[in-house]
Amino acid sequence: LAEHWSLSFAGHRIRGTDDEGAILADLPADRLRVEPRFSGRRLSDGAAIAWRRSRSSVASGEKPIDDALLVDLSLGLRLPGALHATLWVRNLRDENYFPSADSKAAPAPGRSIGVQLSWRGGGRGGAPPEGSSGE
Repeated sequence: LAEHWSLSFAGHRIRGTDDEGAILADLPADRLRVEPRFSGRRLSDGAAIAWRRSRSSVASGEKPIDDALLVDLSLGLRLPGALHATLWVRNLRDENYFPSADSKAAPAPGRSIGVQLSWRGGGRGGAPPEGSSGE
């Protein structure tokens, strides 16, 4: 995109059956992920929006799972002395979902919020290495 912006996409769709035509176990549900990011001299921010498709056709030992729409956000600030502070939120929508169709899978964590403080030694006064997003 522009000098300080980036955008990435990822996803997968996996299908499989055994020799008798039964659905293979442990195949992940379809996913699509979009990540816009900004990285300036002092500020950086990012978002990740991920959609996980429902699965109703499951193998033995699995359970149907619903769609999930997950949103993560982060805001970073470069501080003096090669320090970097980041405020982040994972599962912003507090989505209640199971991360896999495995019948023994526990629910995924709800919304979480955190602060990270990191030091980048050997740099140029807190600037990230060339080509780095600073995260």
